[in-house]
Amino acid sequence: MLLVLLILAASCRSALPREPTIQCGSETGPSPEWMVQHTLTPGDLRDLQVELVKTSVAAEEFSILMNISWILRADASIRLLKATKICVSGKNNMNSYSCVRCNYTEAFQSQTRPSGGKWTFSYVGFPVELSTLYLISAHNIPNANMNEDSPSLSVNFTSPGCTRENTEVTSGVFPAAKHQALRISAPFPLQFPPGPEALSHSATPASGLAFS
Repeated sequence: MLLVLLILAASCRSALPREPTIQCGSETGPSPEWMVQHTLTPGDLRDLQVELVKTSVAAEEFSILMNISWILRADASIRLLKATKICVSGKNNMNSYSCVRCNYTEAFQSQTRPSGGKWTFSYVGFPVELSTLYLISAHNIPNANMNEDSPSLSVNFTSPGCTRENTEVTSGVFPAAKHQALRISAPFPLQFPPGPEALSHSATPASGLAFS
């Protein structure tokens, strides 16, 4: 009897659908789905947040990357969702622009996680440069058809600068004229902007943000 129960329990576990994860890669041009007419498309993201994280690259040397996390909206359109695309624009002495596409490994079978809670994902990448204005935008794929409004969320913030005073620079942080990643040697006093543009940044509607 116990053996039968164990077999039934194992069968139930194997019958449960696998939860989607993400596989991310570079995609700077238009997504292929944009060229196809879709009868229905997924809705926009529920939330988008960006944090700066420190990663070790050598002894007492670190790089600063963006940790971008997003929450999917819990509605029926999630079944149409294939991927989420994230693009980052940087404005400094030299402008930068790059995108990643995060494909979902499985089709969504439910609006929320089977264990409860909303679907949340994160991607760590996009090296951060000194004293640079960043605009991070994200939208779901397949996106809206041509000549239709494409819903997306955006976050903007200015990365910290650094000072020469009381700072021993061994990693080439100065000068900041070159298009280089923010790399620091500890200890290193970072200067973050006051107020809401500190370390963590939440999404605002994309239509209100643009570079001049």
